[in-house]
Amino acid sequence: MILIIRPKTETNTIVQDLKERNCSFFLEPVSEIQFINLNINFNPTGFFLISSLQTVKALALQKNIDQQFFNKSNFLVIGNKTAQRCKSLGIKNINKVFFSSLDLIDYLDQHKHINELNHLTGSVENELLEEWSKKNGKLIKKNIIYNINFTSKLSNHCRDNIKNRKFDFMFHYSLKSAEVFLSLLNHSDLNHVLRDINHLCLSQRIADGLRVCGILKERLFYAKIPEHDALMLQFDHIRT
Repeated sequence: MILIIRPKTETNTIVQDLKERNCSFFLEPVSEIQFINLNINFNPTGFFLISSLQTVKALALQKNIDQQFFNKSNFLVIGNKTAQRCKSLGIKNINKVFFSSLDLIDYLDQHKHINELNHLTGSVENELLEEWSKKNGKLIKKNIIYNINFTSKLSNHCRDNIKNRKFDFMFHYSLKSAEVFLSLLNHSDLNHVLRDINHLCLSQRIADGLRVCGILKERLFYAKIPEHDALMLQFDHIRT
Protein backbone atom coordinates (compact mmCIF):
# COMPACT_ATOMS: atom_id res chain seq x y z
CA MET A 1 0.00 0.00 0.00
CA ILE A 2 1.12 3.56 -0.72
CA LEU A 3 1.01 6.28 1.94
CA ILE A 4 0.35 9.81 0.70
CA ILE A 5 0.64 12.75 3.10
CA ARG A 6 -0.24 15.66 0.77
CA PRO A 7 -3.14 18.01 1.54
CA LYS A 8 -6.32 16.28 0.42
CA THR A 9 -7.10 19.10 -2.04
CA GLU A 10 -3.82 18.31 -3.86
CA THR A 11 -4.35 14.56 -4.38
CA ASN A 12 -6.86 14.32 -7.25
CA THR A 13 -4.26 13.58 -9.93
CA ILE A 14 -2.33 11.18 -7.71
CA VAL A 15 -5.46 9.25 -6.80
CA GLN A 16 -6.52 8.99 -10.45
CA ASP A 17 -3.07 7.76 -11.55
CA LEU A 18 -2.90 5.14 -8.79
CA LYS A 19 -6.40 3.89 -9.49
CA GLU A 20 -5.46 3.44 -13.16
CA ARG A 21 -2.55 1.28 -11.96
CA ASN A 22 -4.79 -0.71 -9.57
CA CYS A 23 -2.63 0.40 -6.64
CA SER A 24 -3.99 0.54 -3.10
CA PHE A 25 -3.25 3.75 -1.24
CA PHE A 26 -3.99 5.60 1.97
CA LEU A 27 -4.42 9.37 2.33
CA GLU A 28 -3.11 10.88 5.54
CA PRO A 29 -2.81 14.67 5.03
CA VAL A 30 -0.37 16.20 7.50
CA SER A 31 -1.13 19.75 6.33
CA GLU A 32 -3.88 21.94 4.97
CA ILE A 33 -3.71 25.09 2.88
CA GLN A 34 -5.39 28.33 3.91
CA PHE A 35 -5.49 31.02 1.24
CA ILE A 36 -5.02 34.68 2.18
CA ASN A 37 -6.57 37.70 0.47
CA LEU A 38 -4.21 40.68 0.15
CA ASN A 39 -3.35 43.54 -2.16
CA ILE A 40 -0.70 42.79 -4.79
CA ASN A 41 0.52 45.86 -6.64
CA PHE A 42 1.83 46.02 -10.20
CA ASN A 43 5.57 46.68 -10.36
CA PRO A 44 6.75 47.62 -13.88
CA THR A 45 10.46 47.15 -13.12
CA GLY A 46 10.54 44.25 -10.66
CA PHE A 47 10.18 40.51 -11.09
CA PHE A 48 7.62 38.21 -9.48
CA LEU A 49 8.48 34.59 -8.68
CA ILE A 50 5.81 31.86 -8.68
CA SER A 51 7.10 28.51 -7.45
CA SER A 52 4.00 26.39 -6.79
CA LEU A 53 0.54 25.53 -8.08
CA GLN A 54 -0.83 26.65 -4.72
CA THR A 55 0.32 30.18 -5.51
CA VAL A 56 -1.61 30.13 -8.79
CA LYS A 57 -4.72 28.91 -6.97
CA ALA A 58 -4.30 31.65 -4.38
CA LEU A 59 -3.95 34.31 -7.10
CA ALA A 60 -7.13 33.07 -8.76
CA LEU A 61 -8.99 33.77 -5.51
CA GLN A 62 -7.62 37.28 -5.01
CA LYS A 63 -10.23 40.02 -5.37
CA ASN A 64 -8.08 43.15 -5.34
CA ILE A 65 -5.48 42.60 -8.06
CA ASP A 66 -4.95 45.29 -10.67
CA GLN A 67 -5.30 43.75 -14.14
CA GLN A 68 -1.95 45.31 -15.03
CA PHE A 69 -0.38 42.80 -12.64
CA PHE A 70 -1.39 39.95 -14.96
CA ASN A 71 -0.83 41.83 -18.23
CA LYS A 72 2.44 43.71 -17.68
CA SER A 73 4.40 42.28 -14.73
CA ASN A 74 7.52 40.19 -15.32
CA PHE A 75 7.34 36.64 -13.99
CA LEU A 76 9.80 33.85 -13.27
CA VAL A 77 8.11 30.48 -12.72
CA ILE A 78 9.29 27.14 -11.32
CA GLY A 79 7.64 24.14 -12.96
CA ASN A 80 6.10 23.59 -16.39
CA LYS A 81 2.65 22.79 -15.03
CA THR A 82 2.77 25.86 -12.82
CA ALA A 83 3.65 27.96 -15.88
CA GLN A 84 0.73 26.46 -17.82
CA ARG A 85 -1.64 27.35 -14.99
CA CYS A 86 -0.20 30.88 -14.90
CA LYS A 87 -0.99 31.33 -18.58
CA SER A 88 -4.52 30.00 -18.03
CA LEU A 89 -4.94 32.58 -15.28
CA GLY A 90 -4.05 35.36 -17.71
CA ILE A 91 -0.41 36.05 -16.89
CA LYS A 92 1.25 37.36 -20.04
CA ASN A 93 4.96 37.93 -19.43
CA ILE A 94 6.63 34.74 -18.23
CA ASN A 95 10.29 35.55 -18.80
CA LYS A 96 11.64 32.12 -17.89
CA VAL A 97 10.43 28.72 -16.63
CA PHE A 98 12.70 26.61 -14.39
CA PHE A 99 12.77 22.96 -13.39
CA SER A 100 13.79 23.66 -9.79
CA SER A 101 14.99 26.25 -7.29
CA LEU A 102 18.59 25.34 -8.14
CA ASP A 103 17.87 26.01 -11.81
CA LEU A 104 16.49 29.43 -10.83
CA ILE A 105 19.53 30.23 -8.68
CA ASP A 106 21.86 29.44 -11.59
CA TYR A 107 19.85 31.85 -13.74
CA LEU A 108 19.94 34.61 -11.11
CA ASP A 109 23.70 34.20 -10.74
CA GLN A 110 24.03 34.87 -14.47
CA HIS A 111 21.56 37.78 -14.55
CA LYS A 112 22.92 40.21 -11.99
CA HIS A 113 20.49 42.96 -13.06
CA ILE A 114 17.68 41.19 -11.18
CA ASN A 115 18.31 42.80 -7.82
CA GLU A 116 14.86 42.32 -6.31
CA LEU A 117 12.51 39.38 -6.56
CA ASN A 118 8.95 39.37 -5.22
CA HIS A 119 8.26 35.77 -4.25
CA LEU A 120 4.54 34.97 -4.15
CA THR A 121 4.58 32.00 -1.84
CA GLY A 122 3.30 30.15 1.21
CA SER A 123 4.27 30.31 4.86
CA VAL A 124 6.91 27.54 4.63
CA GLU A 125 10.31 28.92 3.67
CA ASN A 126 12.22 27.88 0.57
CA GLU A 127 15.52 27.32 2.37
CA LEU A 128 17.61 27.22 -0.81
CA LEU A 129 16.41 30.65 -1.92
CA GLU A 130 16.73 32.09 1.58
CA GLU A 131 20.33 30.92 1.87
CA TRP A 132 21.20 32.19 -1.62
CA SER A 133 19.62 35.56 -0.88
CA LYS A 134 21.62 36.05 2.33
CA LYS A 135 24.86 34.85 0.76
CA ASN A 136 24.59 37.09 -2.30
CA GLY A 137 22.98 40.15 -0.73
CA LYS A 138 19.98 39.91 -3.06
CA LEU A 139 16.55 40.91 -1.85
CA ILE A 140 13.87 38.26 -2.14
CA LYS A 141 10.71 39.82 -0.80
CA LYS A 142 8.23 37.20 0.38
CA ASN A 143 4.56 37.90 -0.25
CA ILE A 144 2.76 35.17 1.69
CA ILE A 145 -0.56 34.47 0.00
CA TYR A 146 -1.34 31.14 1.64
CA ASN A 147 -0.61 29.52 4.98
CA ILE A 148 0.32 25.88 5.43
CA ASN A 149 -1.02 24.52 8.71
CA PHE A 150 0.42 21.23 9.97
CA THR A 151 -1.33 18.59 12.04
CA SER A 152 -0.19 17.68 15.55
CA LYS A 153 -1.15 14.00 15.40
CA LEU A 154 -1.77 11.15 12.99
CA SER A 155 -5.07 9.31 12.67
CA ASN A 156 -5.49 6.02 14.51
CA HIS A 157 -6.10 4.31 11.18
CA CYS A 158 -2.74 5.51 9.86
CA ARG A 159 -0.94 4.48 13.05
CA ASP A 160 -2.51 1.01 12.88
CA ASN A 161 -1.41 0.62 9.27
CA ILE A 162 2.15 1.55 10.19
CA LYS A 163 2.13 -0.73 13.23
CA ASN A 164 0.85 -3.62 11.12
CA ARG A 165 3.45 -2.92 8.40
CA LYS A 166 0.86 -2.23 5.68
CA PHE A 167 2.81 0.41 3.74
CA ASP A 168 5.38 -0.42 1.06
CA PHE A 169 5.78 3.09 -0.39
CA MET A 170 5.50 6.71 0.65
CA PHE A 171 5.19 9.57 -1.86
CA HIS A 172 6.83 12.86 -0.86
CA TYR A 173 6.04 16.22 -2.46
CA SER A 174 7.31 18.39 0.41
CA LEU A 175 10.34 17.97 2.67
CA LYS A 176 8.66 19.94 5.46
CA SER A 177 5.58 17.67 5.39
CA ALA A 178 7.84 14.61 5.53
CA GLU A 179 9.73 16.05 8.51
CA VAL A 180 6.46 16.75 10.33
CA PHE A 181 5.21 13.23 9.61
CA LEU A 182 8.40 11.62 10.93
CA SER A 183 8.27 13.75 14.07
CA LEU A 184 4.83 12.29 14.93
CA LEU A 185 5.99 8.66 15.00
CA ASN A 186 7.03 6.65 18.05
CA HIS A 187 10.47 5.05 18.10
CA SER A 188 9.42 1.64 16.79
CA ASP A 189 7.29 3.01 13.96
CA LEU A 190 9.93 5.58 13.04
CA ASN A 191 12.57 2.88 12.75
CA HIS A 192 10.27 0.87 10.46
CA VAL A 193 9.49 3.88 8.24
CA LEU A 194 13.16 4.84 7.96
CA ARG A 195 14.39 1.34 7.10
CA ASP A 196 11.61 -0.74 5.53
CA ILE A 197 9.48 1.58 3.37
CA ASN A 198 10.45 2.83 -0.09
CA HIS A 199 10.30 6.62 -0.30
CA LEU A 200 9.56 8.20 -3.67
CA CYS A 201 10.35 11.93 -3.81
CA LEU A 202 9.34 14.67 -6.21
CA SER A 203 12.91 16.02 -6.30
CA GLN A 204 16.47 15.16 -5.40
CA ARG A 205 16.41 17.99 -2.83
CA ILE A 206 13.60 16.24 -0.94
CA ALA A 207 15.44 12.90 -1.17
CA ASP A 208 18.65 14.50 0.16
CA GLY A 209 16.69 16.02 3.04
CA LEU A 210 15.12 12.67 3.91
CA ARG A 211 18.55 11.06 3.84
CA VAL A 212 19.59 13.55 6.53
CA CYS A 213 16.46 12.52 8.49
CA GLY A 214 17.80 8.96 8.60
CA ILE A 215 16.06 7.18 5.73
CA LEU A 216 18.32 4.55 4.20
CA LYS A 217 19.88 5.53 0.88
CA GLU A 218 18.69 2.32 -0.79
CA ARG A 219 15.11 3.19 0.19
CA LEU A 220 15.18 6.63 -1.47
CA PHE A 221 14.12 7.36 -5.05
CA TYR A 222 13.35 10.63 -6.81
CA ALA A 223 11.88 11.91 -10.07
CA LYS A 224 14.36 12.89 -12.76
CA ILE A 225 12.60 16.24 -13.05
CA PRO A 226 10.40 17.63 -10.23
CA GLU A 227 7.03 16.98 -11.84
CA HIS A 228 4.28 14.53 -10.91
CA ASP A 229 4.37 12.69 -14.26
CA ALA A 230 8.11 12.08 -13.83
CA LEU A 231 7.44 10.83 -10.30
CA MET A 232 4.93 8.29 -11.63
CA LEU A 233 7.41 7.14 -14.29
CA GLN A 234 9.95 6.48 -11.55
CA PHE A 235 7.32 4.62 -9.56
CA ASP A 236 6.50 2.43 -12.55
CA HIS A 237 10.21 1.70 -13.01
CA ILE A 238 10.64 0.67 -9.36
CA ARG A 239 7.60 -1.60 -9.42
CA THR A 240 8.75 -3.58 -12.45
